[in-house]
Amino acid sequence: MGQIERFGTILKEVGTGRIVGHLQETGALQAVLTQSGAFANPVSALVNAASGLGANFQLYRLDNKVDALRSMMGGIQSMQIANLALAGLGIGVSALGFALVKSRLDDISGKLDELASEIRSGFQDQRARALREAEANLRGELDNAAEGWHARDGGRETWSHVVKALSSIENVYVGEIGHAITEGSSVDNLTYLVDRYRVAVATKTECYVLLDEFAQGQAYAETAAGRTTEIFQHLNPVALTAGFAKTAPADARPLKLLSTSRAICLGLRELQDLHATAPLLLRRIGSLEIRGRDYVERLKHEPQEPLLVLSPEGQPA
Repeated sequence: MGQIERFGTILKEVGTGRIVGHLQETGALQAVLTQSGAFANPVSALVNAASGLGANFQLYRLDNKVDALRSMMGGIQSMQIANLALAGLGIGVSALGFALVKSRLDDISGKLDELASEIRSGFQDQRARALREAEANLRGELDNAAEGWHARDGGRETWSHVVKALSSIENVYVGEIGHAITEGSSVDNLTYLVDRYRVAVATKTECYVLLDEFAQGQAYAETAAGRTTEIFQHLNPVALTAGFAKTAPADARPLKLLSTSRAICLGLRELQDLHATAPLLLRRIGSLEIRGRDYVERLKHEPQEPLLVLSPEGQPA
């Protein structure tokens, strides 16, 4: 195999463009990210442990491809690694589980109550109420999704409900992100909105997998990818800085705002790539003719390896 490059969740062979695997996170990724010193060099910490589970579900060991993978992932920043672990790599939030994702919402970007002053200054009362309602509904649907694992019908009714309910929640965040970009926003407001949008998309995607509705899931993933690209494709650090400056304190340093904008743009480009490659992953999982629930459980309960690769050919590339 030649040199490998990463685009979103897929691994491609340079030159031929052939997909050689889909990068997947596991439950063990959380442990890697919380280890002392992991964030000092997160790429090294992840890559040194990256491998697979053998033949089951075509998740295989990377073995001597560590150097290539390290180079391929070299552009990912520390903050992005944490974000991807929450709702980016693989099919979404499976590695952490719905309940834990809900508990981590506050850790990622602060409690909604703590952003009250930001919201009062940046949102009209009606829009602020809609955001609070969306926050409550998102948390409620994460609770429902978690309960689906224990339902007598295998979660089908519950996860179907979650899929439908998340559509309106997504729309709230999409609208507010667009407004924040157009009218200007604080850094905290924008990152808050993007985080919630990302979790909503990932949760809905995973529910499609758990329902074994891979064709519908692929269609949804394609729609989400197009929407994400439409929202963020024209953003650049200069434009983002200008928007942040509208709500920044008078003594805010322009260069610091620009540096922050560059980091955020990197994260948004990564999110675009992840969403763009999600349909390919859904199609591949569906073609394996395995139960989505079994696939998610295998990833979720993997105790040692934080990253796995799903081979598109059914065997190590």
